[in-house]
Amino acid sequence: TAAIEGLVPDSHQHLVPLGPDPAIFHPEPEERRRQRERLGLQDDDIVIGAATALRPIKKLEDFIAAITELGRRNPRVVGLIAGGAIVGDEAYRDMIHDRITASQMGNRLRWLGHLEPIAPFLQALDVFVSTSVYETFGNSVCEAMACGLPVVAYKGGSVQEVVGDAGYVHDNGDVGALTRSLALLVDDVSERSWAGLQAQRQIGRAHV
Repeated sequence: TAAIEGLVPDSHQHLVPLGPDPAIFHPEPEERRRQRERLGLQDDDIVIGAATALRPIKKLEDFIAAITELGRRNPRVVGLIAGGAIVGDEAYRDMIHDRITASQMGNRLRWLGHLEPIAPFLQALDVFVSTSVYETFGNSVCEAMACGLPVVAYKGGSVQEVVGDAGYVHDNGDVGALTRSLALLVDDVSERSWAGLQAQRQIGRAHV
């Protein structure tokens, strides 16, 4: 730009997009097939995922509670968590591990650990969930929406603004409402398709 012309060589300048890079985050059917196969998922599994570091503010115990309830109703529901454990929050990591074990869902509810890049993981999902009670921007939500995933989330600071009316946003901590919205998407494939398209359009408008 003009502000750094002659000061910083062009080779050292990099454009960092505000929000998800559409060249990386977009629906990829073939990548979806590969990732689901890699994760041992069936074609008719309904895969609900979260991508976040394991910190108390992320309220992943609410995600686990919702998936456990949905799994009791529908054996095709699978819950996946992608995200690394944080130094200093080992007790929270252990609690999440224990709750996953206590759900007795086995391979249908898994913590996959830190994944990088995250785009392939998103391709494997049918629905994205954010249970964070506060986000300054909500980048993971934006990335999921750009991949055409319907989003069910807590208001979480900026998340309600990012999602707008293109998803299902509930008060922080309202696990019942979170679960009901997820149940709607689990039971109705046309609703999943519509909500995913709305999410992708919402992110597209944000980049205009």
